[in-house]
Amino acid sequence: MIELSEPATNVYKYIELKKTPLVIVDTLSFTEENVHSNQKEEILAVLEGWRSNWERKRLDDYINYYSEHFRDSRRNYSQFKTYKTSIFNSYKINHIKLDNIIIIKHNNGLIAKFDQEYDASNMQSTNSKELYFIKENNFWKIIAEKIRN
Repeated sequence: MIELSEPATNVYKYIELKKTPLVIVDTLSFTEENVHSNQKEEILAVLEGWRSNWERKRLDDYINYYSEHFRDSRRNYSQFKTYKTSIFNSYKINHIKLDNIIIIKHNNGLIAKFDQEYDASNMQSTNSKELYFIKENNFWKIIAEKIRN
C-alpha cells in the first residue's frame, strides 16, 4: 500500500501502464473483508459461467449474461444476439482464457477488466476486455463491453 507521506514521484513503481486502473471518486468507502470476499467470489463465478458458456457455444445460457439494455460500440442487445448466433453457428471455438482479472465496484455496478485469449477456427487473438455489469433481478448482467487490441 502506498503511504500518504510518500513523495508523489515514487508512485510510478506501483503503476503499470494500461493495466493499473485509475479510479476517481468523491468519497471512498471500504467493505468488510468477508463481504468483499463473498462479492469477489460471486462475480468471479459469473465471469466463469459467461466464459464457459461462450466457449461451449451454449447460446441461450451465454446471452442470458447480457442485459436487454446492452450496447457495445456497434450493436444493441438484439443485434448482438443475432451476431453471436451467426458466430456460434459458423466457427469452432477451441479455447477462451481470462487472465489478470481486476474488478472495480462503483455504486450499484461494477467493471471486470481482464486479458482475454480467444482461439477459434476463424481467428486467434489476445485482447484487453472490460465488461460493465449492473444488477437486474438480483443477477449481474452485462450492460456494455469494450475490447482493446
